[in-house]
Amino acid sequence: MMKRLMVLAVVTSFSLLGLIACSVPNENSDNRNNSNVIPGDKETIRENQLESDVRARKQREDLSGDEDSQDGSIVADNQLRQTVQNELDQQLPGNKLEVSSENGTVTISGEANSAEEMERVKSITNNVEGVRRVNLKARTVSQNPVN
Repeated sequence: MMKRLMVLAVVTSFSLLGLIACSVPNENSDNRNNSNVIPGDKETIRENQLESDVRARKQREDLSGDEDSQDGSIVADNQLRQTVQNELDQQLPGNKLEVSSENGTVTISGEANSAEEMERVKSITNNVEGVRRVNLKARTVSQNPVN
């Protein structure tokens, strides 16, 4: 009888421990209902994402080593494409432009709202470190592609 009571006490203890552990929220868990995000604060969230992308790119650059190798060129092109895309997204929110890069030549395609926006796109892209040449294949909403 004593053995049964002892087993029952142990099982009950583990059950209660499990119940308590399951009822306490884990601070490290993936909280999809983040109450710290204020609705309408999407601009701040996007800025934080862009800053995070820049930091991550810098870390990859520091770790990548020789950029003259074939793999290094691919990494450099991807990083350059991402940097230009981030700059365009930050300075021209809601743009419909796509960026590609090969050996320092950046090609912009898609649609711009005006000729002034196209000039701004070219200026923004030329100011990104590592851009050697810019090909504008984007078109304004009512015009043909610009080269």
